[in-house]
Amino acid sequence: MSRFLYPPEASGSHSSVMRLHSYKWIVSGCASQQAQSTFFSAKLDRLNQMALSPGDKLGPYEILSAIGAGGMGEVYKARDIRLGRDVAIKVLPDALPNQTARDRFNRESRAASALNHPNICAIFDVGESEGLPFLVMELLRGETLREQIDRGPMGTESVIELGAQIASALHSAHSLGIIHRDVKPSNIIVTEHGQAKVLDFGLAKHEPPKMAPPGPDGETVSLCTELTGIGTTMGTLAYMSPEQARGDLVDLRTDIWALGVVLYEMAAGMPPFSGASPGAILEAVFTQTPVPLRQLNPNRPPELERIIVKALEKNRDLRYQSMAELRADLTRLGAGIVSASPIALAGKPGERRGLRRFGMTAVATLALVAGGSIWWQLRYRAPIITNRDTVLLGDFVNSTADPVFDGTLRQGLAVQLGQSPFLDLFPDSRTRQTLRLMGKTGDEKVTVDLGREICERQGLKAVITGSIAALGSHYAITLQVTNGHSGEVVALEQAEAERKEQVLKVLGQASTSLRRKLGESLPSIQKFDSQLELTTSSLEALKAYALAYELTQKGRYLESIPMYREATELDPKFAYAWGGLAIQYSNTAQPKLAGVAAGKAFALRDRVSELEKLRISLFYYFLVTGEIDKQIEVLNLHRQLYPRDARAASNLGVVYSAAGQLEKVLPEVKESIRLSPSFSIARGNLVEGLCVLGRFAEATAAGADAVQLKLDNTYLHQWLYSIAFIDNDAPGMQKQIDWAADRPDEYRALDWQAGAAASHGQWRRTQDFSHRATDLALVNGTNEVAARYVAELGLRSAVLGECAPVRALAAKSLAMERNRDTLPRTALSLALCGESASVLSLTDELAKEYPKNTLIRQLWLPVVRAALDLSRGNAAQAIDRLQPASRYEHSNAAPFWPAYLRGEAYRLQKSATAAAAEYRKVLDHRGEDPASVLYPLAHLGLARVTGDAAEYKGFLDLWKNADSDLRPLVEARKESAASGKVP
Repeated sequence: MSRFLYPPEASGSHSSVMRLHSYKWIVSGCASQQAQSTFFSAKLDRLNQMALSPGDKLGPYEILSAIGAGGMGEVYKARDIRLGRDVAIKVLPDALPNQTARDRFNRESRAASALNHPNICAIFDVGESEGLPFLVMELLRGETLREQIDRGPMGTESVIELGAQIASALHSAHSLGIIHRDVKPSNIIVTEHGQAKVLDFGLAKHEPPKMAPPGPDGETVSLCTELTGIGTTMGTLAYMSPEQARGDLVDLRTDIWALGVVLYEMAAGMPPFSGASPGAILEAVFTQTPVPLRQLNPNRPPELERIIVKALEKNRDLRYQSMAELRADLTRLGAGIVSASPIALAGKPGERRGLRRFGMTAVATLALVAGGSIWWQLRYRAPIITNRDTVLLGDFVNSTADPVFDGTLRQGLAVQLGQSPFLDLFPDSRTRQTLRLMGKTGDEKVTVDLGREICERQGLKAVITGSIAALGSHYAITLQVTNGHSGEVVALEQAEAERKEQVLKVLGQASTSLRRKLGESLPSIQKFDSQLELTTSSLEALKAYALAYELTQKGRYLESIPMYREATELDPKFAYAWGGLAIQYSNTAQPKLAGVAAGKAFALRDRVSELEKLRISLFYYFLVTGEIDKQIEVLNLHRQLYPRDARAASNLGVVYSAAGQLEKVLPEVKESIRLSPSFSIARGNLVEGLCVLGRFAEATAAGADAVQLKLDNTYLHQWLYSIAFIDNDAPGMQKQIDWAADRPDEYRALDWQAGAAASHGQWRRTQDFSHRATDLALVNGTNEVAARYVAELGLRSAVLGECAPVRALAAKSLAMERNRDTLPRTALSLALCGESASVLSLTDELAKEYPKNTLIRQLWLPVVRAALDLSRGNAAQAIDRLQPASRYEHSNAAPFWPAYLRGEAYRLQKSATAAAAEYRKVLDHRGEDPASVLYPLAHLGLARVTGDAAEYKGFLDLWKNADSDLRPLVEARKESAASGKVP
């Protein structure tokens, strides 16, 4: 059951006594019982006279309850109403009006805001409200190390892990000339997740002070006025180094001694130097040697004892000379012992307790209450996140009233953190899905509290949030990492931009520092750290990109394009925006525009992260050069560097589908969904992958799941339409058409119907649907889509034997757009109709424009040339031409064409068996292109070479509602009647 070190009640003698009961261990040290009694009597009086009450406001902070009162201030639990988080606030009340106290408080505030370190309490803010200075700090959940030690010796792993964390914190302070001088267990909080937090830098010094001899209660008095005022307690006797106790000038090695004492207590459960009086304690410090640890417990590693003995060398020249050296020895010792998670450390049976979970809220201001402490956070930290953890990226609070920051900085932070292979960010799509399951809108802002609820539901480790506030012409940026379960702030990064134009640069630097604090290694950060200001220096461009990205996450690809374009216009060097534009042009069947954008992104790839560089390279090879081998190579590298990125597996599935390697598609798509269950594009790819394998029932179920989870998009509904078409399910087909109604890309539904009509031999309906789809695409400004629809109509016309309009349709399509969709389709339609001169011109153009494109060179050109050979009656030449296409004949780029043309060529040669085998390739793989007009024609071809009545019937059943004058139908009826084989 949880308990609080400082209960939230603000009044009443019982609550005050409870607060002081916990508080005494923080402030008392070795003071006598009488001194403690006198002290706490005064403190109890002080608590009942505190300056603030619940409901009072200090700027944006609302007081919730009193925590404690000390010699240099009062501490309260408060609520930051902007960020929705609880904090601790120390104030300098009117009871301390003297200028010395105020000056000290101001010095403390300035110093406290100078540094960051996750093993030292975080300082969030400093300010003054109606003449009342205040300091805002994090609120911690845990207990003091003193309380842990009082329960007995701690486990070896706990001693090592916590010791290393404390050493890291003190080393960070030492590196900036700060000596703590009061390191002791009551000044160290252990959070419920095993993280040490060093408290009470109130006695810290920058320069060597002069020290008076020990006082009657075993305490010394400071003569230093640097950070501690005259008369301030200068340490606790049992933890003083010999030189500190003698009153000599001290340096950083006095903290090393004190940590050695703490480590000994943790391992032994008792102090290394003790006595019945202050004098006896001093004598022990100067003359005695601690009881060997292995004498107390033979299971302790000898190396641990060596480390502690070296830290407790009475001659400081023989002691560790730096905290970094001590930390390194502890780290090396722990490498083979300590478990991966600092929360779950355990000892040997009967000997090791490990770090425990605690349900208590401790305030990072405990030592501030005692003596006006300074709280430090810094550069070195024990890892908070492991590569097995997933973190949630919450929203950015914009307190500037400038709308340019709305959504922009969160997107910038997502770009910066997303490049890290160490961090696993919870996908935005899953965040929206979780919010809907919680009964909220998918667009709701994810605050710290809401983020914690999502973390609890999804088992996430932490939530990252941010804020920006105006400080005159400057901007203060804060990045905060909150434990998703305890609510503890586990990492904090604060930075300041001198002007608006520097915000993105500062945000990028802050995110890099945050990655380090979260536990990412320096080599990883150095390799995967493209700074945001190189990506774009324009806030306006990043805002447009953020809006575009949000639309793509909702499956609104066509609507996102204008926003991506705006981002590139605002910053022509914005590679991310060009890459996003290329992807969405591709998703909306505009390959030429996609290629242009992909080329611009590729030229700017040195400005982006390694992750985005991989993605830009992929789409360059996919949309510009068309080199399948390089696409697969890039994606395998993507998977290797970012194994948790679902997009690598999803795109591999897409490439394998284009390459006709159908057996590899489904495993990749399923892996993508495993990594990101709410990845809507992968859901559509899953339905396609099941369809091409003929697993229609599974595909239907997968589609229904996606729709129920609101992870559907137009592409997925296209495949659901195709499945309904295969099943002759007219209501099911209409359901998908109704879904697409009034959408920006409604023309796609008209194209589905054009394909279905053509496959059923309904030529007039085909033309009607195609014309309507073309017109609507032109109205929407998608000229490339319109041009493809015209080219498709010409190809259907040619294969159905309606060659009269083919030349005009080809000319119309190419007048609209000449790209990798229209050129091969118009060439093939003309080849089927024997237009040799036009075909040769177009094939030359294809070879010249796409010299490296795998599917153009190895699939489309062989198919077009083979069709032209067949129109001339040269079957053998056609078969030879189609040889290179064998590897790609299951490609979704030109489904069924190699097999169908081979079947026609073998039929022309009267090779019935070979022809039948080719036709069956079409009939056995209907899922590859369910509405293809080649499917019914393959039935007719098989009937012709086998004379099988069932095949004639299959064709005639498919075309039972076909236009009666359509050439293939007329011929089939004559053939079947002449042979007498049709039932």
